[in-house]
Amino acid sequence: MKHGTRFWQKKLGRTPLGREHLLRILCTNLIINEKIQTTFAKAKFMERHVNMMISYAKSKDEKDRQQVRDFFNMNQDKVLPKLFGPLAARYAERRWGYTRIMRAGFAPISKGRYPVAIVELVDRPDEIVHSMARLHIDKFREALDAVRGKLYNVEKIALKDPVTREDVVMTRYSNRDDVLHSKRGLRRAERHFSNVVHKYEKSLVSWPKARESDAKFADVLKQCAPKVGLSREHKNSLRGWQKIHIRPPTRPPVEEEQFHPMVRALPTFGKMGFAGGPKKWKVYAAYKERLKKKQEAWAEKAKNVKWGNGWRF
Repeated sequence: MKHGTRFWQKKLGRTPLGREHLLRILCTNLIINEKIQTTFAKAKFMERHVNMMISYAKSKDEKDRQQVRDFFNMNQDKVLPKLFGPLAARYAERRWGYTRIMRAGFAPISKGRYPVAIVELVDRPDEIVHSMARLHIDKFREALDAVRGKLYNVEKIALKDPVTREDVVMTRYSNRDDVLHSKRGLRRAERHFSNVVHKYEKSLVSWPKARESDAKFADVLKQCAPKVGLSREHKNSLRGWQKIHIRPPTRPPVEEEQFHPMVRALPTFGKMGFAGGPKKWKVYAAYKERLKKKQEAWAEKAKNVKWGNGWRF
């Protein structure tokens, strides 16, 4: 048994060449779309490589830039201009951590029930963290102050800034000895709220700067934008809706007679004609004649049906 395998050294059930190809596809899609959905294992597997490629794109060394060109050998007309232009300017002040992984539940049982994750680039235009920060940062600050008030003795100290000569109020926290039974839960809540507040404050500062840098590369972003269209599942569902609600049917519905056991067992026609014997041939011919009569009767009935806006009335 092998313990302690790093997440970027996982096999993922693939050969080395297959892992390299998978990694290239995932990184390319993330750079173009800035948000993808995949399994949690693949998300952790690709995160390190995406951060490394963006760091190489920010570098002025030609060897680092050549590594980016060698790695992204697909869709270079969309990936490379976006990496060397907008993304390098967007993350100029950020040293690492250009991606964010969020868990998105589990896949259905029919697909294996694997954990699903959403990978996105930080400070993208429609980032959900920035929207949540604008709406809920005050609530999390109040919750953090309430938890710290239960966990510590809070003391406000009025000071004067030696540089600006302005009055500043500082907060000093000291441990309380009367909180014993719930100290572990309060510390866990304090850690959670402080992490959320820190993330929201950082997003409120970095997101407007990212929009200013993206405005300088508006033409490049427009050129490298992904194609917007309907997915294959959406198209198939739309076709099925049109068949039911818009287009009038051109054939009768399936009837029980079409699934006659004798007819279902008949072989198909071949070069030597029908190979089913005289008895089966008579059954098949009688079935075809009855079906033809029903189709003609249904066609006569369909002539008197009025169709308006795809609905029968």
